[in-house]
Amino acid sequence: MPSLTTRAAVARTAEDTFHWETVLLDGQGPGEVLVQLVASGLCHTDLSVLAGRLPTPLPAVLGHEGAGIVQAIGPDVAGLTAGDRVLLTFNSCGHCLRCRTGAPTRCTTYLKSTPLR
Repeated sequence: MPSLTTRAAVARTAEDTFHWETVLLDGQGPGEVLVQLVASGLCHTDLSVLAGRLPTPLPAVLGHEGAGIVQAIGPDVAGLTAGDRVLLTFNSCGHCLRCRTGAPTRCTTYLKSTPLR
């Protein structure tokens, strides 16, 4: 799938507000899904990152609460097809000890993200 652009609220270093910017989305890589959002939320985690209280590589498009429709799937994605309705949550691997014991917010992948270009 070719790259495409979208508008996103971007958090930048040492700034206390989000900036609406056009960002480039790469095609889906292994394990990735492109979702057209129909609803999204802003929560305390996003505001904590913006305030510098939660270490996160910036600039970043935050947000891990939403609902939408699958548009495309990358390699190694099982159980989803284009058109499926999905809910979004924070990043966790689902396989590490913390995930398997009911603590996905302590997953080692929880705060990893792909930097914006």
